[in-house]
Amino acid sequence: MLRNHPAALAQLVADHLAATLVGLRDSYRSARRLLGEQLSAPEVDQVLVAIEAEGAQTAEMARQVGLVAEALAGKHWRPRL
Repeated sequence: MLRNHPAALAQLVADHLAATLVGLRDSYRSARRLLGEQLSAPEVDQVLVAIEAEGAQTAEMARQVGLVAEALAGKHWRPRL
């Protein structure tokens, strides 16, 4: 069904990515407290680095989906020099 409605699909993906970013932020915020007794400090640091990388990738995807949604809505961009 969503194949026939690209604007709806873009909105669904944007919502999913926004929720993913919220989850990643929560995980980052609580990682030391929740994992501190199970993992060593360097291992927790590795987890935090992985969460940061995933967050950056997800934020970039959200930006890209936003651009697609704007294009589907008819927005035009001017080339920059």
